[in-house]
Formats: sequence, structure tokens, C-alpha cells
Amino acid sequence: MTPARLLRRLPAYAINGITVAIGIGLIQLLFAALAGPLAAQLASGGAVCTSLADVPNTARRTWQRVLAAALLSVAASAVVALLRPYPIALGTGIAGIAFVATMALSWGLRAAAVSFAPILSLVFAMALPASLHAGAAQVLWNAAGALAYIAWSVGTAALLQPRYRRLALVATLRATASLFRSRAGVMTAPRDAADSDDSRSMRTWIGDEAALAERLQSARDLLFDAPDTTASRHDTAILLHAIDLRDVLLASRLDLDLLGHDAAGRQLLQRVAHALQQIAEAIDAAADALADGGTTIASAEDRFAGSRCARATAARSARSAGEYGAGAFAPANGVARSPGSPCTCPAS
Repeated sequence: MTPARLLRRLPAYAINGITVAIGIGLIQLLFAALAGPLAAQLASGGAVCTSLADVPNTARRTWQRVLAAALLSVAASAVVALLRPYPIALGTGIAGIAFVATMALSWGLRAAAVSFAPILSLVFAMALPASLHAGAAQVLWNAAGALAYIAWSVGTAALLQPRYRRLALVATLRATASLFRSRAGVMTAPRDAADSDDSRSMRTWIGDEAALAERLQSARDLLFDAPDTTASRHDTAILLHAIDLRDVLLASRLDLDLLGHDAAGRQLLQRVAHALQQIAEAIDAAADALADGGTTIASAEDRFAGSRCARATAARSARSAGEYGAGAFAPANGVARSPGSPCTCPAS
């Protein structure tokens, strides 16, 4: 793999981490050059606390998250600076900050980074030696560093939006492929005991459903907020195609017991599971093409051509199993009706 291709394959969280590290480093260098090492230390502390909320997201949501983290961290620093001469009052203030930070978690795990910002700010403020205690100046330098990082965060978020959208779409396609593979695993796992491979395959399938739901939400947040351009319409069309695949797979029934456990039933299950594996491989190929860049909706549809052939294979298997009950092959019939142009592969 060439270095350029390796860079294109970097996930969104790695790109975000690199920009965060560069931003904090530049802020420290800037304040060290302008106001000296102590100011640089205090300003970088405010930037670090604010950076906790900087994750791959839309520019608007990034602004809201980092602003909230900055306000909470500066407030925590101000409480320590004001109450440091009064130990009992300082203890009460710390308890209040911890309570507010904990209550922020009521918004869910996505608020965890924001809620931890004031706690980290407390640690930084209380770790400052008494000889270096700067009072109001300490709070002002923290606020200056936080403001500088807000500007950096919003700017880089806006600059990286196209790449974040593409990577969110790639992650969604890979999660979709994993869901197809886990469904195939459920279909072929032995179903004799509660602790058998069937139980493990079912847990894997449920976990893949939850993972795909999270990936879809992230992709929707990024893609649906994009300006109306040809590239964004291409990416949105691919996302909707993946949602259609997920919906028909999850809406289908999986009445595998209707097939029984004889040789014919197991053979039919193997055929449909193989078709689902082919669909997963085609989706992974589309994800690889998108990750490498320059892929349009037309070439992505070419990548899905193999999945159409696989859907046709699954449908033929389903239609050949009438005596075993149509319900067992509803997944194959549903996937076979998913969007896409007709399959042109030769009949088996």
C-alpha cells in the first residue's frame, strides 16, 4: 500500500486526533512566543480541556460542543482561583462542579467528553503550585487558550467536512457488510443447544445491528447537513442504498426451523448464506473504492453489481424451496428485491 493510499485510509478519529494535537501544539507555541512559558502552560491547559469535545462532526455541532466544554472548563478554573484561599468553600465548589459534570451525562455518552472537561480543568488548576498561583490572570489565560482552540476547531471541522462525510459513509458500508455476514452466520450455525454456535452467532448479529445503527446516525448527521452539490447527492444516494439493504434484511423473517434439520434444509441454508456473503463482499468492495477517493455513484453501483447477482442467486434458492415453507427464505426474497439494476449474471 502506497503512503498516499495509506493516508486516504486513515479513519476519521485518527485525522481528528492529528488536528487536535497540531492545534494544541500551535496554541502553546503561540502563547509562549507572545507571553512566556507560564502563560503558554495555562493557555494550553484551557485548550486541552476544550479539545475533549472536538470529535468528527458537522461544523455547527462542533462549535456547540467545544463552546460548552470551554465554558465549563473556564468556570471550573475560576472556582478554584477564587476559592483557593478558603479550603472548605473550595471543597464545596469542587463538589458542585462534579455534580454539574455528572448531570451532563444525562444527555448520553456523546456528552461524556463535555462533562469531563471541567473535571480535567479542576485537576490542572489545583495542580498549579501555590508560588505560581496567578488568580484572575490564570482564568484569563485559560479562557484565551480555550477561545484560540475554538477558532482552530471550527476552522478544521469546516475544512475536513468532505473527508468526514466520505469516511462516515465508508464506515456505514463496512458495518452493513458485517451485518450481512453475521446474518449468514446465524443461518449456517448449528441450532442444537443454548451454548452452541447459534447463540454466539445471534449475539454477533445483534451487536452488528447496534453498530450499524450508530454508523448510520453519524453518517446521516454529516451527509444530510452537507450543501446541495453533486458530490453530496452521490454520497447521499449511496447511503440511502445501504439503508435500503439494511431495512429489507432486518424486516425479513428468519423462520429457519421451517426448513428442519435434514440434509436438504442445510444445503438450502448454505446457498442463501453464501449469497449473503457475496453481497457483503460487494459492499466491502464499494467501501474500499470510496475510501480510496474519486468514486462516483456510477462506479459505486458497478461495485454493487456482484451483490445483485448474489441477490438473484438467493432468490432462486428461495423459489426452489417451496415445500419447506416460504417464510424461511423471506430474507433472500427481501434482499433480492432491494434497489439496483437487474442482474445480468448467468443462471446457475
